[in-house]
Amino acid sequence: MTYNKNETSGTLLPMTVTEGVTVNVLPNAQHEYLMTTKEVANGYGTTKYAIQQALYRNGSELIETKHYVTAWTICQRELLNSLNLPHNTVF
Repeated sequence: MTYNKNETSGTLLPMTVTEGVTVNVLPNAQHEYLMTTKEVANGYGTTKYAIQQALYRNGSELIETKHYVTAWTICQRELLNSLNLPHNTVF
């Protein structure tokens, strides 16, 4: 995976995960970077629904703030508005 760590927080950055697969990440001081469910699905070559169902089915094994976070727990409202993301986005 490659990305530029010098970019400022609050802007989506393209990250190449494998040859021909690039996803957008959001730099974050606490977690290094965050990805929306849609971007995770793109990286795995599946659908957003499949990722959401995996979280639902494996909820007891996935730890919030380690494996996923919701936008309202980590982001400022201005940042969400500038990125056009709802307050309940899962990263």
